[in-house]
Order: sequence, then structure tokens, then C-alpha cells
Amino acid sequence: MSKKSNIRVVATDGKITKKILWINRTSKHICYGWDIPGNIGHFTYHESGKLHYKLKGQVIGEVSQRIPLKDFKGRIQVGSGGFNKKLNDLPNVDFDFKKVEGLVWVDIRTVKNLQNDCCNIDFQLIEPKKTELIYCRPEDLTPENCTTCK
Repeated sequence: MSKKSNIRVVATDGKITKKILWINRTSKHICYGWDIPGNIGHFTYHESGKLHYKLKGQVIGEVSQRIPLKDFKGRIQVGSGGFNKKLNDLPNVDFDFKKVEGLVWVDIRTVKNLQNDCCNIDFQLIEPKKTELIYCRPEDLTPENCTTCK
């Protein structure tokens, strides 16, 4: 059995901290979904490169065929979504600060140009040990460091 990593994306306004997204990673796949009570759907990126959406344990649709995880280089967007910046209005559970292997912290006070009280986020898959790609701009990606450019 492969080791599982439990990662959480949380948002804060300085007073309230809410769970927004969960990410589970193994050597075989990456799964992610909205951290909302009653949300029973999630996306899975399999080691084969197949990306699909599952609801109540059933595959609802094949989203796309991507690069197999073992061949992946560079950075690609695998999803996106938004949430209300009025965190008190969200049904999401408050973050309980229990131990997780990874934590992505979104401080909505620093997010500029929030339109219609919505904070939008992109889910990016980044090549292992290439942390410099976290901060690079899309126009800086070249065919040498980007899977989607090939």
C-alpha cells in the first residue's frame, strides 16, 4: 500500500479560518474535492493520466486524458473554482488545526480585485522538486519545462 498524503487548503480573513479544499496524494493518484459538508464528489488524476469526476462512488464523466504521472514535467492546471470571501456565510467547516502533511493558506485580505465577493483559485499540478514553477508566470513556461507545451 502506498503512503497517503493529506493536504488541506484553508482560507482566512484573520478572524475565521475555513476548510476549502482537500487533496489526497498517493503514488498511484491524486484526488481533490471541495471541503464542504455533504459534498460527495471529487476529481481523481490517475497515474495513467486519466482525469475524471466521481460522485457517490460512481464515475460521472471522463474529464480528459492527461500526461501519465511518471512522465509529467512542468506545470498544468487541473481544475479551478471559487468561494465566497464572506467566510462566515460558507457552509464549510472551521479548520481545526489537526495535523496534516501539507497546508495551503489563503489569506483573503491579501487577494486583490475580488469581484462579486468571490475568491477564485486554480488547482495546479507541479513537477516534483520543481518548486520554482510555483511562482513562474505562464509566459515564462517553455517547451523544456512544460508538459502542456509539447
